Amino acid sequence: MRFNYTYSLKYSNGKTYTQNPAKEQMGIEASDEEHHKVVVGVLSGIAISKIEGISELLYRMREDVIFADRFKNTDGSSRTKGLKKPRDIAEIEFYLIESEVKDFKKMKNPLGIFDNPAEEMKIYRDDGSYITIQTELGKVYIKSSRNRAGAMSMDVETFLGKLGMPCGW
Repeated sequence: MRFNYTYSLKYSNGKTYTQNPAKEQMGIEASDEEHHKVVVGVLSGIAISKIEGISELLYRMREDVIFADRFKNTDGSSRTKGLKKPRDIAEIEFYLIESEVKDFKKMKNPLGIFDNPAEEMKIYRDDGSYITIQTELGKVYIKSSRNRAGAMSMDVETFLGKLGMPCGW
């Protein structure tokens, strides 16, 4: 399961950098169990870095952020060439994307989405190309074999609404 996050950094020299979630996000593959622990922790008010049982995930997230930081200036602008060695980072704080947190808080049973397995369906066109519709953790992902780079995602209720089905259907 891939989940997106943002981060803020505090460098050893006292400067800070906070990633703008509207412009950029980080994403990482996590097991369903790790993702579940993160969601439960965040909804309980626990900082991601303080959640128990996800040390391997936190290590991978930290490594990704350190690598990405080499291609950023301290003001957030992109560098044309990466730094030869990483900056001295004193602290990293991770955050779930605020819109996803809001979506979880709107749900009657937000942890219920972890009980449902991921599903996938392909709809084939006459020319052999297809559309893939995948559901996972309360989200619907739609991809076309004609355009590998493009994809669409939305929550299940929005998807059903677009199909003209009432929300309680």
